[in-house]
Amino acid sequence: MDNYNGEITIMSSFLDEQRLVDHTRAIGRHWRNRPSIPDPLSYEDVLHDAYRTASVVRDRAARHFLVGEPQTFPFPKESPTAPRDMVRLDPYADIAFRSMIQPAATRISLGLADSVIQTRPASGTRGPWTARNLKQSFNLRNKLMATYRQDPSLHGYGTLDIKSHFPTIGLGLLETTLNSVAVPAGTVEAILNFVAELHHVPGMPAGLPIGPEASGPLGTLALIPLDRLLEAAGITNFRWVDDIFCFVADVADFHMAAELVRSQAIRGGQAINEAKVNFHYFDKPHPTTAVSGGTHWIDQPDLLDALSLQECIDTEEFGPFKVKLGGMRYNNDAGAIDVILANPILWERIPRQTAEYLESVAYAVPSWDPIKQIITSETTRSNAAGQVHALRILPDATVGKRLGLDLFDRGQSLPRREFGPARCWYGYKASRSEIPSKKRMNLLLEAAEATPDLNEQRVLVGSLRNVGGLPPIAKDAVQHLARRTPELEPTALWVLN
Repeated sequence: MDNYNGEITIMSSFLDEQRLVDHTRAIGRHWRNRPSIPDPLSYEDVLHDAYRTASVVRDRAARHFLVGEPQTFPFPKESPTAPRDMVRLDPYADIAFRSMIQPAATRISLGLADSVIQTRPASGTRGPWTARNLKQSFNLRNKLMATYRQDPSLHGYGTLDIKSHFPTIGLGLLETTLNSVAVPAGTVEAILNFVAELHHVPGMPAGLPIGPEASGPLGTLALIPLDRLLEAAGITNFRWVDDIFCFVADVADFHMAAELVRSQAIRGGQAINEAKVNFHYFDKPHPTTAVSGGTHWIDQPDLLDALSLQECIDTEEFGPFKVKLGGMRYNNDAGAIDVILANPILWERIPRQTAEYLESVAYAVPSWDPIKQIITSETTRSNAAGQVHALRILPDATVGKRLGLDLFDRGQSLPRREFGPARCWYGYKASRSEIPSKKRMNLLLEAAEATPDLNEQRVLVGSLRNVGGLPPIAKDAVQHLARRTPELEPTALWVLN
């Protein structure tokens, strides 16, 4: 795949001004839904003038610098494994990548089997593509599970998982699967060049980046040969990205399905996660085969109900915990607050869901001191994501002058390459603290002048909106920064207007 050198021309169709404007507005909706690595400004600075933002993207493409300076950020899994490295693109690269796969989105949606639940582009949408609604996907999964349980020919199901799926999606596999659903050649080339350009950035992980919205449908598409193989073999199944559920008459049939998946994964340069090969009989509570198994919470609601929140944590059943917590958040039930405050491990395993729940019942939180302890502890790869989400939901009124100064200093002391998004959040939260306005303004401007990182500059300059009216000397400083770094101009105008 050495043909792909990362060069993308300004003539590429995805760089059409109006298409970029449309995708700028569409990605704004995505960021308001708070992805795993949230942006402190929620992209409001680049949404302020979508046409100016499109101009920045086009100019960057003309300079063959479309990916900008992406960062990695450690984000935990539910299982007790090392955090995975997610990729945080800056807004302009994020918008370009999203616009780039527009012609592929419809082809992917039509090409994927109905058994593929998520992540996939929604069908029948006009304008910029959107991913299928998550709630709709969960409902479909539950409906299929219930349907297959009632099928008298099916007595159980097995689960399979592709090991390190996104990092092992090579350019060859990506090209083959895009071509298999008749994605236009120009779009295929643009996507491959973008990913190849990412690979040229020091420190970027191999394969398809985890994190950008556009990666989701591409990661799902990469396993389309597997879907076709299982369908040809007559195996009832459904898939959620790289998690495969096979419904069979007995464990022998599952062994056959697992071998098919294993062989196909090898052909694609991947492998299944042997530790996650499980089989579950519908009507037997204990494993009866060499394959680990037994009943599983995903198809046994009564088992889920029987577990208390604390029991889920003690047994490290964070999947059921998320389901229960989501239901309580939906019902505005504050009953999980004490459990969350007493178990900081949640911030290391499911930080986003923990934060979303506390945010929804903030009125009932008796004390935010445990959350302050989270954000003022030493930052590590295990807790960095939890600190980001804790900073996001910590009420501004609880951040006094002393804590605000501490947060700012903590952010500035973090290694930029490893914890860039956390640096941004510490600075942003400090800008909303009780530090005197003039002091906040000077801290933000000095740090923005010193940092070479565009995302951090965006956040620091954008945070000046939290200070109040800027004196002429501060406005001049913002304009100077925008002249020095033209890609900062949309943020500067957002602050000054």
